[in-house]
Amino acid sequence: MCIFHYERKKRKMFRSTIKSNLIAVFSAIILIPFLALSVYLITQESQKINSRTFAALNQNCVSVADAVQREIDQMNMVSTDIAYSYLIKDSYSQYLANQEDHTLTKSLYDLLATTIGPNRPVDQVNIFTTVDTLIASGLYSNIYNRPVQVMAWYEEAKALNGNEIVWYTEYDALLARYTTDPYGKLFFSLAREYYDRSNNVQGFIEVKNSLRKVLSQAIDYQSVYGEQLIVLSRDMDVILPLEAEPVQPLATAVSKLTKPNEFVPITNDDQQGYAAFTELKSGLRIVIYIDQNALFMPVNSYIRSVALLTLASLALAIILAYLAANTITVPIQQIYGQMQKTNLSGYMPRTRLKTRTIELNELYDSFIEMQHELVDSLNKQLLLKNQEMQSKMLALQSQMNPHFLFNSLQTIQSMADGNMNEEIVIMCQSMSNILRYISSDSDTTVPLSDEIHYTSDFLKCMAIRYSNDLHYTFDFPDDMKPLLVPKLSIQPLVENAIRYCTTILPPYHIHVFGTLINGIYTISVTDNGPGFKAEAIELIMSKIREIDETGLLPSLEIKGMGLLNIYLRYKILYGDDVIFQINNNEGGGARITIGGRFHE
Repeated sequence: MCIFHYERKKRKMFRSTIKSNLIAVFSAIILIPFLALSVYLITQESQKINSRTFAALNQNCVSVADAVQREIDQMNMVSTDIAYSYLIKDSYSQYLANQEDHTLTKSLYDLLATTIGPNRPVDQVNIFTTVDTLIASGLYSNIYNRPVQVMAWYEEAKALNGNEIVWYTEYDALLARYTTDPYGKLFFSLAREYYDRSNNVQGFIEVKNSLRKVLSQAIDYQSVYGEQLIVLSRDMDVILPLEAEPVQPLATAVSKLTKPNEFVPITNDDQQGYAAFTELKSGLRIVIYIDQNALFMPVNSYIRSVALLTLASLALAIILAYLAANTITVPIQQIYGQMQKTNLSGYMPRTRLKTRTIELNELYDSFIEMQHELVDSLNKQLLLKNQEMQSKMLALQSQMNPHFLFNSLQTIQSMADGNMNEEIVIMCQSMSNILRYISSDSDTTVPLSDEIHYTSDFLKCMAIRYSNDLHYTFDFPDDMKPLLVPKLSIQPLVENAIRYCTTILPPYHIHVFGTLINGIYTISVTDNGPGFKAEAIELIMSKIREIDETGLLPSLEIKGMGLLNIYLRYKILYGDDVIFQINNNEGGGARITIGGRFHE
């Protein structure tokens, strides 16, 4: 009834407080106009931000296109210088007339190298002759047998009657030898027909430059808004980036655009975005694509800024409400703080409230009075629980006594059948000590030293029974001797070990030892018997889990005594701190370990 009364008062007090009402009013006054202004600014600024972003990206696209066009113009300048140089025309005509004269060949190489110049604005110059040879000058210089008809650009260059054509020739094995840069292994060609002084066709001029030079600004382009730069050939094949497959669907969509320098929405692999392009005279397209999410990133950043301002305004409203309501709510908070610190280990002291309000003082006095009543009630419950646990321990211990006597009488009977009279006398004396220990008092726990003496007397009897085929040892540190353990808890483990150990041929070895580490103690009993079967271990552990889940004790009968009995006695004593392990030794035999937290 007291707990219900406390919960009812608590719900009533915090259902609608003065502070919460003030916070709501101040927040509304500050936030409503601010939010209205924010919505207006977001709507207007979003359009401006997108327009500025498109303008900046379009300018970047044009800048890259201009840089590429300058490189192509440089290639065209070198090609034109060769095409209109009378010195090269005359030297070339002399070479064609006498191709075996190495002096003429060297003179032609020198003229081509001079035209290219020391700054090497182009990588390679090739002249395809009318006699199906190729005169090469640049990164490599030589004469090769190669007809011009095999070149991909031949038909279109021939149709242009001396005007240039730009062609993406991709990989060139001869030029690729001079660099490890992947962009330096791919090339553009600028080709045109070559005429002599009489305007007769004498072959074709091809000027080559790598992607690294022609698309230098496109390759080094740094994304500002998350945009992507793409270069397409005149046939709308992807030149840049080199990994063309991921952007091929985008290239296909962009190839259908007709208006340059204007962003239009396109769909790329189910993603919405915007793209614009700039087309060069050579047919190359410089494309900039930006994903819709990246485009709206500046807008989102602006919205986040507005949201932060909104949160700051809300914080200001809360501070103002807090300052305004403090005079009333401080006493209530004081009472609430006392409630949070409530514990039932003892009576809470009364403290002076910072208010003279009669109702609040009465409320606080009622709370203190209720806490005192709860402490009294809890103490009564703990006393009853302690008495219940004591009764369970005594019941389990009483279960052990007839079980031990039953087994001992069976042993004496077996000795009498073997006419072991002297041993019977010794065993009866040991039995007298054992029975005296069992019936000495009703304590549920005893010092470990007493339990060791009792177990030792039992093992003396067993050693006589098995004609000294049974060997046993004890190993306990001195600081463990005072600890309290459940009475008659070690001897049943030893008896269990002897029962299974004697199923094999002697000798039989029983080792009882203990450890004490960081306040946690363990007692282990090991033997050299056949050990536990996996099924037996699983059966015992499943019953232990069932006991932990249900909290039910077994019926008090002799057959109920055993490992579960020992576990329950330790469980009652130590609760969740109990230690109970069953396993087999690596060298053979079984081991049972029990324990818990050290009790002086």
